[in-house]
Amino acid sequence: MEESFENTIEKIKLMEHDQEAKLKQKREYELAISSLNKALKDISLATEKCIQEYTVSTKKVNALQHELFIAKIRREALVSTLTTFTEELSNLKKQSYDGVHAVWNLRSDLCTMIQQGVDEYDIRALLVKPKHSDMGNPDPKTRCTISPVLLDEGRLKLAIEKRDKAIAERTRLFLEPDNGKEFTRIKNALNYSMQRINK
Repeated sequence: MEESFENTIEKIKLMEHDQEAKLKQKREYELAISSLNKALKDISLATEKCIQEYTVSTKKVNALQHELFIAKIRREALVSTLTTFTEELSNLKKQSYDGVHAVWNLRSDLCTMIQQGVDEYDIRALLVKPKHSDMGNPDPKTRCTISPVLLDEGRLKLAIEKRDKAIAERTRLFLEPDNGKEFTRIKNALNYSMQRINK
């Protein structure tokens, strides 16, 4: 009888122990499930946040790509315009230098013509006049006897000096057409203008 009672008590203790173990295991499961649910909720929130950030980043990337495309188009247009202006500037520089050379050639030709005129005509004869100033009705008897006289020696001397200077200038232009003061001044002015344009 006592053994039966002890066995019953032992069984009851075992049952209580099993129940406690099962309750403990159940609480552990519930805690694990709660932790998993919380982790899933956090993951869901993080996923939504990542999706939102991805959407915003995608929009920004698309906007930047559009701006980059427009910038490339503008750059190509500027390069094309710059190339055109460079070609025009090169043509203008060539025309300017050609014009300067043409001007100096004209000056040289003008000096040559002046020298030819001076050599062809007698300056001394142009600066004198007959002895009788009344040329309306000269006396036929004295027409052949009028001798030219020099009116002004100073004018003749000045004309000769001008002729000598013209000859010297013509010679200088022929010898050094690109080193004259006027040519150098014009060339420096053109170079300064080109530098200002390039800036």
